[in-house]
Amino acid sequence: MVNVIEQFQDRPDVVKAESKGKNTLVLVKLKHRIKRMDNKIACYALEHRWHRMVIEAENMADVHSVQGDDCTYWLKKEINFEKGLFEQFNCF
Repeated sequence: MVNVIEQFQDRPDVVKAESKGKNTLVLVKLKHRIKRMDNKIACYALEHRWHRMVIEAENMADVHSVQGDDCTYWLKKEINFEKGLFEQFNCF
């Protein structure tokens, strides 16, 4: 797991960003809350980006070279900010 938060310095809404292998998870605090399909109001989005190549510490700029991505919405109480993103979310 590689912490890639510094690659998102231009985005103050990014809370955490981590890469592992060919995947990157980006946790974003939403400016406007979103109503989920279960009628709960989410205030965080988790963006899952997948890449063609493995993200390595010496070439972290590749987190912006995205082959595909998707997004899920989360309540604050559903997130453990003490844990890593890959520890608590399984997007694949």
